[in-house]
Amino acid sequence: MDTRILLKEVELTIVSVCEPVLTSLGFDCVHVEFNSGGERAILRMYIDHPDGVALDDCVAVSRQLEAVLDVEDIIEDAYTLEVSSPGLERPLGRRSDFERFTGQQAMVTTLNAEDGQQRWQGALMGIKDDEVLMHVDGQTIPIPFANVKRANLKYEFGSQPPKQVSRGN
Repeated sequence: MDTRILLKEVELTIVSVCEPVLTSLGFDCVHVEFNSGGERAILRMYIDHPDGVALDDCVAVSRQLEAVLDVEDIIEDAYTLEVSSPGLERPLGRRSDFERFTGQQAMVTTLNAEDGQQRWQGALMGIKDDEVLMHVDGQTIPIPFANVKRANLKYEFGSQPPKQVSRGN
């Protein structure tokens, strides 16, 4: 199984319930974030598809997930469900993402300081054993995967964006 960066037990439960639905619809669950602070909780679900993700896809997936989440009653309080494509600065939510995007620029934030800092920006060098490898300021920095709080690609202005494919148009 592909290990995910999920910090809350509720996120693990949400993925276990929603991932089969997404797979049956032909989508990949890129990442899940559940923020319960503030007036109303927010559940963000990032989805992907080999042909890209259109707005209509997000609406259709949202309707399916709302029904499943209502039946399963995982989240007790009121919340807002946001379904989105991962975008140019897509979250890196699984071990396999660090391999897939090797060579790309990324930002990694850790739970605990590594060498006195918690934010690293540089080129992904993959993942070896249980460490994310990043090339930062001419050095390879190993970051324990278990210490990764959040990670995402960093788009470099002036570089070519990934090919965008429009679905359903």
